[in-house]
Amino acid sequence: MSCTDFVSKRARVHAVHSDALIDVELARSARCKGCEGSCTWFRSSEAGLLRLQTPTPLVVGQAVDVLLPARSLLNAALLLHGLPWAALLLGAFLGAIVGGTDLSCLVGAGIGFGMTLLLSAAWRKRLELDTSSQFRVVPVA
Repeated sequence: MSCTDFVSKRARVHAVHSDALIDVELARSARCKGCEGSCTWFRSSEAGLLRLQTPTPLVVGQAVDVLLPARSLLNAALLLHGLPWAALLLGAFLGAIVGGTDLSCLVGAGIGFGMTLLLSAAWRKRLELDTSSQFRVVPVA
């Protein structure tokens, strides 16, 4: 994989633990010039720590890049956002065919969307575990 196949975020090693575990503090992104938008009002003031496993020996305070394969991010977005939309539309379509009324279309859409909410809650934990194993930590040169 090339470096363009990853989504990256700059971080700093906050703590080093046994078993090749480290805590990294993700760097804050710069605000847009002149922006007084929602990021100003809703941005969390707390530093976000992320515990990751890395085979590379690192020291506290060292700058690193945290990489996630873009494909993992795309798959997660498709599952958690695309699937509910697809089920909503499919449920509405099937409801319209079966009942032939606007009410049956609405009920079908509700059933389709509700089913994905139940399924995605179960899939979310597995998706988080699969995604967390895809992270890579690379020291900044």
